Amino acid sequence: MSKVILVVLVAFLGVVTAAIVDWDAVDDEPFLFKRRPESVNIRRCLAAHNEYRRRHGAPPLIWDTELANDAQNYANKLAAEHAFRHDQKELTVKNEGENLASSMGAKLDCAGATKLWYDEVKDYDFSHPGFNHKTGHFTQVVWKATKRVGVGISSSGKEYRVVARYSPPGNYFGQFAENVER
Repeated sequence: MSKVILVVLVAFLGVVTAAIVDWDAVDDEPFLFKRRPESVNIRRCLAAHNEYRRRHGAPPLIWDTELANDAQNYANKLAAEHAFRHDQKELTVKNEGENLASSMGAKLDCAGATKLWYDEVKDYDFSHPGFNHKTGHFTQVVWKATKRVGVGISSSGKEYRVVARYSPPGNYFGQFAENVER
């Protein structure tokens, strides 16, 4: 009898624990982006980046908490200032690449922003590799030499800002042919 009770108790605790730790069931707001590696948002973010990179022969990125902290701080600053511009000074000092996305009204998460950036592929001329202002987000996403990524998301009212930071940065003149494959 005590063995049956013990088995039932263990099974019950397993179900309760699974319900508490089931990150896939979590529906976080984008601006509450979690830093835990097991976070569903981070997994989706990496999955989006890495699927697009796979299509172009680039190795998968790994999540970098320091880059994510830099990105979150800058996303918060952009939201507070209702601004949308690259942080050239910090990017140069820290040797980071950056992609930005914003949305008015519609919530924007990392996977959605990554799709927007990747969709620039339609404008990239693979027969003449090089930088183009219409495709700089795409080329940073698939840049082969980039190894790490971190993302921050912030909102102000109905404005959403997504900031992705990359290391090492991409989009170096003269290096597009070997870093951006068809």
